[in-house]
Amino acid sequence: MIHKFNFVIQVIVSTLVIASAVNPAHALPGENIVNVLEWVKTKPQLPTLEYSSETLTYFGKKGNLQFFISEYPTDDFSYLYPPSSYIHSETIEISKEPQIKFSQKTDQAIQLVKDIYNTKIANDYRRSQYGAKINGMTFYKGKLFAYITIDSKDNSSWEIIHLNSWQQEIDNAKLSSFILKPNMG
Repeated sequence: MIHKFNFVIQVIVSTLVIASAVNPAHALPGENIVNVLEWVKTKPQLPTLEYSSETLTYFGKKGNLQFFISEYPTDDFSYLYPPSSYIHSETIEISKEPQIKFSQKTDQAIQLVKDIYNTKIANDYRRSQYGAKINGMTFYKGKLFAYITIDSKDNSSWEIIHLNSWQQEIDNAKLSSFILKPNMG
């Protein structure tokens, strides 16, 4: 009887492990693109995605929500090669929803992150520390991931990136800001 019970428990645990491998609960920067694309299909609030080889980005729009997945470029000539297969960042953009302001971490913005990802990511974002504001982009650093937000009159966007990319993203924004400024000399 005990052996039969142990066998049933092993079957249940094995089934759960296989199910979680096939259908990940979330998909985050650094993960394989195949898993992320499968995860997107399990999220009814996310759109069907198309691929742009020019920008190494998957993108889609559903109502007033846009979703983007950016891959890691392999090198300066990455547009000549197949995709790298790993996620650099994911972006949620909402238009015409004044109560959702990612830079202000409104309750509605936190709830949207929770609905799409999970409580752990939403709490990491909520507790993340302000790092910098450059060209309208606000940079936050959490314990698990880093975040970049942009709020404008009609749109609000939230991007999740790997912690290792945080400083490079800030440096890139500073460089862009410097390049875009007119020469005052």
